[in-house]
Amino acid sequence: MWKAGYTGKGVKVAVLDTGVDQTHPDLKNVEVNEKNFTDSAPDAKDRMGHGTHVASTLAGSGAKSGGKYKGVAPDVQLLDGKVISEVEGTGTESSITAGMQWAVDNGAKVVNLSLGSLDSPGTDAMEAAVARLAGKALFVIAAGNDGPEHGTLNSPGSAPAALTVGSVDKQDNIAETSSRGPQADGVTKPDLTAPGDDITAARSTLTPDDTGNDAYVSMSGTSMATPHVAGSAALLLQQHPKWTGPQLKAALTGSAEPDPTLNAHQQGAGRVDLTRAVTASVVPEPGMVAFGTQAWPHTDDKPVAKTVTYRNLGAEPVTLTLSAGSLDPRGRPGPAGMFTIKDTKLTVPAGGTAKTTVTADTRSGTADGIYGGTLLATGGGQEVRTGLVVDREVESYDLTLKHLDVNGKDSSNYTTTLTDRAQRKIEVPFREGPVTVRVPKGTYALESSVYGPTKSFAVFVQPKLKVGAETTLTLDSRKAKPVAVTTPDAGARLTESNISYDDTSLAIASSWSFGGGTVMRTLGLGPDSPTLNAQYNGHWKASGTASDKVDYRLAFSRTGNWFSGLKHATTKAELAEVKYGVGASAAGRKGRLSATPIGTSGYNPPLVPVTSLKLPASGTSYLNTKDLRWTWSMAQLDDAGESRIDYGANEIAYKAGKRYTLNFNTGVVGPDLKADDRQGARRAGNAMDAYVQLFSDGAGHAGDSVTTGGFTRLESGGRTLAEGGPGAVYAELPAASAPYRLTMEATRSAKDTTTSTKVAAAWTFTSAETPEEEPSELPLSTVRLAPKLALNGTAPAGSTLTVPLKVAGAAAGTGKIATLTVKVSYDGGSTWKTAPVTTDTKGARTAKVKHPATAKAVSYRVHLKDTSGNTVTETITNAYRLAP
Repeated sequence: MWKAGYTGKGVKVAVLDTGVDQTHPDLKNVEVNEKNFTDSAPDAKDRMGHGTHVASTLAGSGAKSGGKYKGVAPDVQLLDGKVISEVEGTGTESSITAGMQWAVDNGAKVVNLSLGSLDSPGTDAMEAAVARLAGKALFVIAAGNDGPEHGTLNSPGSAPAALTVGSVDKQDNIAETSSRGPQADGVTKPDLTAPGDDITAARSTLTPDDTGNDAYVSMSGTSMATPHVAGSAALLLQQHPKWTGPQLKAALTGSAEPDPTLNAHQQGAGRVDLTRAVTASVVPEPGMVAFGTQAWPHTDDKPVAKTVTYRNLGAEPVTLTLSAGSLDPRGRPGPAGMFTIKDTKLTVPAGGTAKTTVTADTRSGTADGIYGGTLLATGGGQEVRTGLVVDREVESYDLTLKHLDVNGKDSSNYTTTLTDRAQRKIEVPFREGPVTVRVPKGTYALESSVYGPTKSFAVFVQPKLKVGAETTLTLDSRKAKPVAVTTPDAGARLTESNISYDDTSLAIASSWSFGGGTVMRTLGLGPDSPTLNAQYNGHWKASGTASDKVDYRLAFSRTGNWFSGLKHATTKAELAEVKYGVGASAAGRKGRLSATPIGTSGYNPPLVPVTSLKLPASGTSYLNTKDLRWTWSMAQLDDAGESRIDYGANEIAYKAGKRYTLNFNTGVVGPDLKADDRQGARRAGNAMDAYVQLFSDGAGHAGDSVTTGGFTRLESGGRTLAEGGPGAVYAELPAASAPYRLTMEATRSAKDTTTSTKVAAAWTFTSAETPEEEPSELPLSTVRLAPKLALNGTAPAGSTLTVPLKVAGAAAGTGKIATLTVKVSYDGGSTWKTAPVTTDTKGARTAKVKHPATAKAVSYRVHLKDTSGNTVTETITNAYRLAP
């Protein structure tokens, strides 16, 4: 980057992002104003880290690193606009546009937006805001990270007035993911590129550190490239305080260094070169010239001429020598006649302009595709570059689409896309009446949804639409077949339904979800696709007083073609009955419950109905069973509706006519290796990793819970070998055989739970080096306590409770347990009493626990030793509460 006396001093630059961490030493005293435009937090603090990294790249002092990680313009005055929510990690158009207006109103002359979403035809609110405000500030915006295909540019970087930035690595190679132009309306983008690969900058102190460096972190993407250009613009503005945004943009693009193997849709004018920009007195207008598309076939192509203006900002006239080169669609030198210039020499007067004409003639080419080039102007110490691009269209045809609603009338309320085998998407623009799009020859997957009138909705899918000639296709909602499914309860009310599909060979998928009043219609078009899976999924509430306690969950799947309607009257004989209970580990909590149907193909629909519950809750679900398996998931929520405790049940193949019981979030919550086969400790050679979920529920469902503290520690010979967070650790072990102690502990907040508030487990075992090829299981065991408790996590005080002991892991199986003892405590673990353990004739073990009438809660300590000498000790504080 340029080394000179300019540091951006006095220039106001806005960063609109996730907020900025002002407490970081590199950003101390840089910020002069801040505002939060999101609903996710009451302040502009950066809890995601993205905004701090961007601001540091632009304006960081490098103080913490001794100047090593200094930003491009460390003396600018920074305006911090928080426009990205830390909850979803996204921003709304309203928050972003409000931030843009605020930045300009508060004097920002350069605005950095390292954000965006895929561009679509037309002008959205963010693009309109750039156009409206571009006369007051230069908007430097990330191109996006959806490359390498053309047409992947993000908005608002798609705004013509923006200075849009792609990403290159440290060798100036274009980043594979850097979005390419043109934007959706055909404007050439990006404008230039900048370093964006593995950029090290400040880490927000409010984000977790997993790098071993609490001050800095490396990130990659066009988000990281953008502040390099915004900082460069600030340095130029300090040098030329009266320059406008368009002049800054022209100077930066005109001085960029192009990659000779890339076209303007990939790199714009090239990689930013500030050393050349600060010495530029002649700038081009525009910085890139696009000659549009010459339609196939090319027998009638005509030359296209465009004007390039050179503006001399200096005090002396400059005589320029002009030349142009071209690049064919494969990156090879193009024909000499592709781009020609009217003038080979041009004198630009001091403070004035001079014009020349550049002509693109696609008749000089033989290969079809995008041709790039550079117009080079040299002289008077100047070296000015202008990007050139023209599209010699590949073999393409007009595809005309007619969208008709259920009344046979033209509809403009539709969404239609075409996806080719390379995953390139063509979005059909909205228009009432026939709409024609230009489509390269090939085979496409067509998907269209036509809405209205009222609550009518039709979906069309054609997995293989071949386009090799002018084609007209009518999507007639009257021909689509209705989806009509009923339950055995004639009065049951459909609350939600969705239809979904995917095609694994095309890597495409979609899903639509609606309330009960929408009439859905579907129709499959064209030849069959054996890799296409489709599914209908509905949720009904029972009629009458049972509506809050009884529901129906029905699903129907099909492989090989899209649904062409679905008519099915479900009978009771087709259904399995599942009585479910969802526990509450704290009073006043709400929860979510969902059941996901999986067809025989393994297809898992992306959207499933979710039932909201007031916990604890119980009810009955009726599910159809033919060619289906079901998985369940539940969540206990906090006051903000965020999940704090989660459980799931793996695939279950229910049988029609049978009754089942399913309970979640019930005690005793603790470790259970059988709940999830990913759990355990494994050693490969001398590398060991351990993972145990400490909060599986009493029914044996693997669970996840937010913790307030805890650790995992591996010890041997009195030394700590490794430490990690609750439930997981990785360690390098000595080769020789040695005894080890693995300890895990986790605590939970009283807001989330009054049961199993602290869970701890400690294992001892001996291990030596194992073969590296296949990880070897280490001899861990767990004991799950499975008493019958109320859904609110209580048992009667003064009663005797039978507690089944479910052993999993190395000690599971006949004859593998040497000793198993159970102790209970009624004072939170201060004192312990032994509970008798009995074994029946089948080897099942149970403990008998007599609860004192005055006790409030019961804690457990279980110790197991297997016949090989390995041990486990589990301590569960407040395993359940006692009710009077």
